[in-house]
Order: sequence, then C-alpha cells, then structure tokens
Amino acid sequence: MIVLGWLVVIGLPPAVIVGALYWPERIARERSVDGILAHTEREDDDSECRTRA
Repeated sequence: MIVLGWLVVIGLPPAVIVGALYWPERIARERSVDGILAHTEREDDDSECRTRA
C-alpha cells in the first residue's frame, strides 16, 4: 500500500503536466485568425459607409 502511495506521489505530478501540455484549449471563434479577419473587414466596411455619407 505504501508503494502505491509513492507511485501516486511521484507519478501524478508529471502525468498532470504532460496532460496540460498536450491537451489543447479550444480557441474562441472571435479570437481565431478567421474571426479577427472578419472583424476587421466589418470595421472597414463600417468606416467606408461613414465616410461616404
């Protein structure tokens, strides 16, 4: 039982670190390259409409 405890104490932290490094976080749509590009294009379209008026 003590050996199992030591395996958990020694093995769990590296397993958590490896899991955190290799588990990718989903990027929100508005923070992706496509989302930022769409946002800037909308801003450009809005600024063109304001300058024409």
